[in-house]
Amino acid sequence: MATYLFLTFPEYGHVNPTLAIAEALLARGDRVVYYLAEPFRQVIEATGATFRPLPFRLVDQDQRPGADSTQANRLLAILPTLMLQKSKEVVPPLLERLRAEQADCLVCDSMFLWGRMVAHLLHLPAVALYPTYAMNAHFKVYGDTPDAPSDLDLTTAFQNELARLSVACGLPLLETHLPTIEAEPLTIVFLPRAFQPKSATFDERFVFVGPSIQPHRDAHLAFPVEQLGAQPTLYISLGTTFNNQVEFYQQCFAAFGGTSWQVVLSHGTHVDQAALGPIPRNFLVAPHVPQLEVLPRADIFISHGGMNSVMESLAYGVPLVVIPQIREQEVTGQRVRELKLGIALDRAALTVDELREAVALVASDPTFRTHAQTMQQMIQEAGGYQRATDTIMQYARAYV
Repeated sequence: MATYLFLTFPEYGHVNPTLAIAEALLARGDRVVYYLAEPFRQVIEATGATFRPLPFRLVDQDQRPGADSTQANRLLAILPTLMLQKSKEVVPPLLERLRAEQADCLVCDSMFLWGRMVAHLLHLPAVALYPTYAMNAHFKVYGDTPDAPSDLDLTTAFQNELARLSVACGLPLLETHLPTIEAEPLTIVFLPRAFQPKSATFDERFVFVGPSIQPHRDAHLAFPVEQLGAQPTLYISLGTTFNNQVEFYQQCFAAFGGTSWQVVLSHGTHVDQAALGPIPRNFLVAPHVPQLEVLPRADIFISHGGMNSVMESLAYGVPLVVIPQIREQEVTGQRVRELKLGIALDRAALTVDELREAVALVASDPTFRTHAQTMQQMIQEAGGYQRATDTIMQYARAYV
């Protein structure tokens, strides 16, 4: 029995793709341990994995951006630097806790530098996960952000800090060249290669498995999905972070209320439903919606462009109207447009008429659905969580 340690960012967009892999490892008789923030205990323990609370914050409370997209973009650009600055405080106690687990492999977010430092200090095989775009010298989501460090600066800082921690923790330096932060020998990317920008520049270390979807993830959510299917269905969701947007939801009411669309709208937990005003009769509105049950019944998905949502939409062959909230989602909107999988709109300039016209165009032009179904086939061929699990297990065994 092997032990796999998972470290990921405390956001559902980062946690969700790991859940099906954890369940698959457990089903094969292995042990899985997550170190994660306390609010995720329930979802982790539901898989059967062992949950350990991570007693450190990625960022301090006064650095959190809330729902401000400009602040969020800046924070995401400088996050690796912030983690390096806090590594002296975080890594030594984390090192001791992870050493006690006697793990065989560490699986962590590609930019979760604390976990990757521990893996190299303990000489453990490390698998990096990209829940969104893979990045290298040829493609970076935040590469043109003024606050973002250069590749050379970040790699040098990582190597210097790793060397300093080796001395501080009484561990020998690795004899081989210290790894850069760009890629571990195995890097799992939760996209099909066809969706990745500059895909030809990523070598064999990068395995593009497509979305890792836990089939029963939404089973606990009660929702009248049986009401869907009698008429065209439009699904609307802005994800879990930037969804405190009453004005946008009211635009949706104005654009599609009283039309032939059956609309399903998820508004999240930051909005009091009473603040939305009268809900049109052709709308089903809830804080949470079982997305994996709604999407197979949907004709179009209006999304913020979060990678999990976009990949899940395409996994069911559903074209999109993307309204990005942050820089990464702007890249996704552009990618959706380039690949003719749907339309991207500017959130700042959005009008009711523009929203209505975008949906009408996607509904009337079969090209969008055809391209979405082609991408659906590519996603199926990429292998998903089954391929990711097989690849991780093979890598961990070869390392021994």
